Amino acid sequence: AIVQFPDVKKATEAVIDVMNRGVGIQCVELCDSEFMRSTNLYGASQRKYPEADSLFFKFQGPTPASILESARIVKEVIKKHGGTGFELARSEKEANDLWADRKNALYSGLALVEGCRGWSTDVCVPVSKLPALVYETKKDIQELGIVSTIVGHVGDGTTKSSRLPGEVVHRMVERAIKMEGTCTGEHGVGIGKREYLYAELGEGTVELMRSIKKTIDPLGLFNPGKVSGVLRVLGVRSHSDVDPVLVLPIIRNVTAVSRQEGDKCGEALNAKTNVNMKGWDFLGTAWRL
Repeated sequence: AIVQFPDVKKATEAVIDVMNRGVGIQCVELCDSEFMRSTNLYGASQRKYPEADSLFFKFQGPTPASILESARIVKEVIKKHGGTGFELARSEKEANDLWADRKNALYSGLALVEGCRGWSTDVCVPVSKLPALVYETKKDIQELGIVSTIVGHVGDGTTKSSRLPGEVVHRMVERAIKMEGTCTGEHGVGIGKREYLYAELGEGTVELMRSIKKTIDPLGLFNPGKVSGVLRVLGVRSHSDVDPVLVLPIIRNVTAVSRQEGDKCGEALNAKTNVNMKGWDFLGTAWRL
């Protein structure tokens, strides 16, 4: 089923109310007005949607009658939160077509700006905090004049955005952490969000994780240069504190490192050794050894 709302805050508040009723819900997906506009532009859908903040519901139950009862309860609940245009799929094909439009989120989002490329990211917060998170993030997007979509598995508190610049991502992550959430619900920390681990987990937890990593992977062979960063893997807290005796043998095992990180590491090494080359070149040479 699908239903429209006045804004994302009302939509996510409705989700909380629905979940508290204990009805047979398999999935609840938030799709903001820009997503609905992009779906219409993309042209793969069999229908034209109202371009408003919306919820997609997938119902489950032991019998068709139980599914209809769940749909009836949801329809009653969403009315209290300003939901309109509730439409329940009338056949399995209609249901599959409806859900396919949600699953095309990335490709339809690219239709908003010709020739653009997508960059998806996510955060996760307790469901009770989700309305404020989504509403404030959408305000950031609008105030900065950015073209982006917001979608999310709002039944479990995860929200995703595509095509967001770093400043909006930074605000969204900081907001999520302050709301007792996490910098990523399912997309992973990787390189882009490793800077938030101390704020989210605390220094003690991160250092414990690093100790475990160094114990089972003393040469830094497993996924090097990602969450910990090349210097963090080596137990170095700053680029000015590089010990060539420690770095030179182990750096050979680094397979993934950013140019910025490599340059900083190389500059620090240059100051303490006779190596006279940029960090990126040095790291590449060291790896080939």
